[in-house]
Amino acid sequence: MVFPSKKQVLHTNGLFWLPWGVAGAFCFLLAFDCGPVSLISLASSVYPALLALLAFRFLKDKVNLIQGIGIGIITGGLVTIGFSGF
Repeated sequence: MVFPSKKQVLHTNGLFWLPWGVAGAFCFLLAFDCGPVSLISLASSVYPALLALLAFRFLKDKVNLIQGIGIGIITGGLVTIGFSGF
């Protein structure tokens, strides 16, 4: 029987990622001091599109036409709302 190493267990059960989650939540709360809640919450919900672009750029992941259009619409909407002074 093969038992996982301590490092594998930490990565699997999420204890390794806990400090990053706490830091992300803290930064999210600090962002509310920098702008309106409506804009900050909207900007924070765009992270899947950002991750898709980063995966395309650095990991050579494939983005099909529909995904590209979706990323473009999301980015365009965020830029439009940002410049409108919402």
